[in-house]
Amino acid sequence: MSKLPSLLVAPQPISDESSASWFYRLCNLHQRSARDILSAMDITRMSDPDIDLTEEHVRILIRGTQIPATRVAPLAKTFVHIPRSARRLVLRHEAPDGTGTYAYCPQCLAEDEEPYLRIAWRVIHWEFCSTHLVKMCTRCWKCAGYLRAQRVASRTHATSLRFCAECNADLGMAPREDVSESCDVELALATQKAYVAAYLRGYFLMPPVQERLSLDFLIWCHRRSIPLMGVATPQMNAMQHALSQPERARWMAQLYRRFVRHLKRHAENCKT
Repeated sequence: MSKLPSLLVAPQPISDESSASWFYRLCNLHQRSARDILSAMDITRMSDPDIDLTEEHVRILIRGTQIPATRVAPLAKTFVHIPRSARRLVLRHEAPDGTGTYAYCPQCLAEDEEPYLRIAWRVIHWEFCSTHLVKMCTRCWKCAGYLRAQRVASRTHATSLRFCAECNADLGMAPREDVSESCDVELALATQKAYVAAYLRGYFLMPPVQERLSLDFLIWCHRRSIPLMGVATPQMNAMQHALSQPERARWMAQLYRRFVRHLKRHAENCKT
């Protein structure tokens, strides 16, 4: 009986690291492309690790290594609650060819001992870094290249995620745009964290509303360009700033009633 292939070593996942980031670091550790790694481990093509990586893939990739399965199992479930039809709506796919992309905080990458991509950076609503209060970058500051979810391993450029895969520019050197004075930071932070938490848990909380709100409701609002508290347009934020806590609660309740009516009409249309 032939012995199953093993990579022997694999990187430890970082607590808020994305699947694409971990898989890229795995490829870098072995100085092989994603295609080479997948072929060696008899895994079919994986175009977007954040979406395509399964529990079986993870089990195969860590086979024979010292990495406990419990440490890497969550990588296969990151965005499992997002309906397939909504993935391109809420996850970044900004490259011209439609492939998955990331935003990044240059200061985070500059300070990381081991540069890595955060889960939140893939979500389109994550607009600024909650640690450094700077606007997220979406392109390389030097060549305007994208930070792709399935990054091609380079044999001529540095392999760290801190460097652009296209031109090798240090992404940690990108200009920073401070946002601490341009918006209600506390409100905006709570909002973008609520969006990310919703996509990871399948529901979300939005103070001052106490009950859990469904992920379907969040996606419904996003499809109709209805920003929730602290997100998107300055005009919307100005309106929200003028609302008291009870008024915000009533505003959310009205939105949710609209959503429920939409669901009822959809159900009735399906019957006819």
